[in-house]
Amino acid sequence: MMSNATPAGEIALLVSRLCTEHRLWATDARFRVRSRGDENLVVDVADEFIVRVNVQAQPHRSVAVATEFRLLERLHPELDVAVPKFLAVDELSGVVIYRKLPGLPYLLAPRHDPMVMTRDLGKLVRTLHRLSDEVDLPHDHHRIEYWLVEATATATRIEPSLPADQRAHIRRFLATPPPANVTSNTLCHNDLGAEHLLIDPTSGALIGIIDWTDAALTDPARDIALIYRDLGPDAATAVARGAEVAEPGLLERAAFLARCKWIEDFAYAIAEDPARERYLANAHRTFRHTFIG
Repeated sequence: MMSNATPAGEIALLVSRLCTEHRLWATDARFRVRSRGDENLVVDVADEFIVRVNVQAQPHRSVAVATEFRLLERLHPELDVAVPKFLAVDELSGVVIYRKLPGLPYLLAPRHDPMVMTRDLGKLVRTLHRLSDEVDLPHDHHRIEYWLVEATATATRIEPSLPADQRAHIRRFLATPPPANVTSNTLCHNDLGAEHLLIDPTSGALIGIIDWTDAALTDPARDIALIYRDLGPDAATAVARGAEVAEPGLLERAAFLARCKWIEDFAYAIAEDPARERYLANAHRTFRHTFIG
């Protein structure tokens, strides 16, 4: 079983074996590891294909791969933006292959006005909500108190890496009573952050969404929260309006979850030495609008 620490030699053997099995790329094709996360190891092959390996233990690995495959097959005819089309799926090993989508992750792309994306994001979220009763996905209903406990523990670990003013704002947030819980069964991407939003690097338009591993039936504030964190409160408000979510408490929960996810992402950015620079830069760029407004 592969892990997020799998050495390059084992990845090379995997790429070679998949070449023999599927004949999608040349035997001498170059590859590079794009990311190593807690759930997926992602490899770019020949600058044309993505080989993604789910590194969770069984049975979670097989279930996650099969569930994502079914979801994407259902979404393809419904969405105006691109999502991965799996060319090969091996539920047991957790390996999927798909052709790279056009565009650059917003995390890496030249900076554009995020409001350019809000119309298409609103339509995307609205479509997901409409399909909530048609998909078989896990329910993800962590209570607000859980998020607060996790954020408090993580904030303690990252405090030495934060300037004094940021520590003060985070402490103030953690001491504020959280919003009320809700139990919703709404289809959400559930990880709609800047690294998964593919944009046209020239215009800034949204053209694709990747990594649907965490998709679930959950609180719609989950998706709005990461838009709040990475694109800003105005973008979050516009997307919620475009998605036709009129629930009064949505943006309050989204702001709360955005701050929890900022703390989580900052910890992820500094977890390695050297730090994950793009994530760290994004955290610094988004701190003020996430915690101060």
